Parts: sequence; C-alpha cells; structure tokens
Amino acid sequence: ACVVLPQRQADYPFGSEGGGLTALLEAMASARPVVASDRPILHDYVEHETDALLVPPEDPQALHDTIRSVLENRELAASLGGAARARVEGGLTTRHFAAGIAPILRAAQL
Repeated sequence: ACVVLPQRQADYPFGSEGGGLTALLEAMASARPVVASDRPILHDYVEHETDALLVPPEDPQALHDTIRSVLENRELAASLGGAARARVEGGLTTRHFAAGIAPILRAAQL
C-alpha cells in the first residue's frame, strides 16, 4: 500500500548519502506511493507532495502521521504513485542514466 524509506540525519556517520535510492526508484517505477525521510539527494529524484511525501529524518511521529495519511487517503496514494511512475518514465530509467553518463565516459577516453 505504501513504501516507507526512513533514514538518519544527513550527518549520521555510518551508511551513505545514496542509501535507499534503488528501493525508491523501484517503488516509483511500480507506481507505489512513497514516504521517505527528507535527505538532500532525494530532491534529485522526487518532489515533495507531488510524487512522494518527505518527512524530517528521525522524526517517528511525522513518519507515522504521514504513513497514516497515505493509507487513509486512496486518492492521495494513487496520485503520488501515478506521478512517481510518470517521473521515472520521463527521465529516471537506466536508459536515461546511461545517456547522461555516456558523454562523460567518452570524454574520459580521450
């Protein structure tokens, strides 16, 4: 019904900034609503209240309340999931990533 990606604060000394990105993109590609901790890197992939709901890291009450709002509001869940799927199709597929990195790799070969 909802994919939840809780994360620690950005200054947490363990893990990586990119933690959870694969799960995020898979959820989005599957048109699932996402609730995630707001980390700077996520802003490259989602827009809060458009294709995901972001909550402050390490705030269990905000996480709880936001999950509950998605589970209790089917229209919200469908809207988030549909927008997430469209965002993936519009620019977040492996083909899009490969097309973006290919020129960099070609230039590095020179």
